[in-house]
Amino acid sequence: MKKKICALILILCILFIPYNIYAASTTQAKEPITLTKDCALQLSYASGENAFSDLDVKLYKIASVSADFQYTLLDPFSSTKLVLNGIQSQSEWSTVRSTLESFILANEIAFDTAVSTDNDGVASFGGLSAGLYFVPAQTATLDGFRYYFQSALISLPGLLDDGTWNYSVSANPKPDVRPPSSDDPEYKVLKLWKGDDSENRPNQVTVDLIKDGAVVRTVTLSSENNWCYSWYAADDGSIWTVSEKNPPAEYTVTVEQNQTTFSIINSFEEEPDDPPKTGDTTHMSFYVLLLSIAGIVLLLLGIGRRKGTD
Repeated sequence: MKKKICALILILCILFIPYNIYAASTTQAKEPITLTKDCALQLSYASGENAFSDLDVKLYKIASVSADFQYTLLDPFSSTKLVLNGIQSQSEWSTVRSTLESFILANEIAFDTAVSTDNDGVASFGGLSAGLYFVPAQTATLDGFRYYFQSALISLPGLLDDGTWNYSVSANPKPDVRPPSSDDPEYKVLKLWKGDDSENRPNQVTVDLIKDGAVVRTVTLSSENNWCYSWYAADDGSIWTVSEKNPPAEYTVTVEQNQTTFSIINSFEEEPDDPPKTGDTTHMSFYVLLLSIAGIVLLLLGIGRRKGTD
């Protein structure tokens, strides 16, 4: 009887032992990253049979990566407060790309390295350390057509289908081909608020309109213009983006781009009212449950012992 009860205690303790689950950015990896191994990157700027040479391709290292594939933002990008781990959708990565491009242009962040594309439209980088890299958008013109190559976020090393790491990565930034047009496209910037109410918001914000890395206009958005501003610009191959000036400290700012529409999203981060807790209280309920189970079992043992002596 005692052996059965002791076995029951052991089983219950195993079932209720507290444990931690460490989330990773990928579950397909079969091996850790070798952080000391150099990486290489090839970017191909081509559309169909057309390859674009002499494009100045800049590369920015945004984040370091751990052996178990967790990102840590590097300075100065840590000030964006972007979340890189646990992203599940392309739309989330697209928001990260747009926000980084806006941040880089608005703050004139220096690139880590740059190369020109060769006759095949290929830009080759070598001797890179493991991490997450950002490549700004590129434009090219051929026979009157505009080729807009989207910005790219590239992880080095890259994960292969068999779960192993590839330390020499090739990528093709996606091109958007636009035919010749005599009409100037309309651009629009929208201010969106998230997680707050009107009492928390400033009465207005100022936004820089940036063309090819230079601020060409500063506009004010408020409830009077429905937090929106639009303008027309010649379709001359220029790359536009927007950046909010001096955003409130309690907000995290991200930028989303859909064709010629930019959405600046301010997410409110309310400070917790409760004081910070010290010590490990995460699994206290488990310990209480274990003590309760142990007490019940000891009580049963005591009852059994009395019956045996009666």
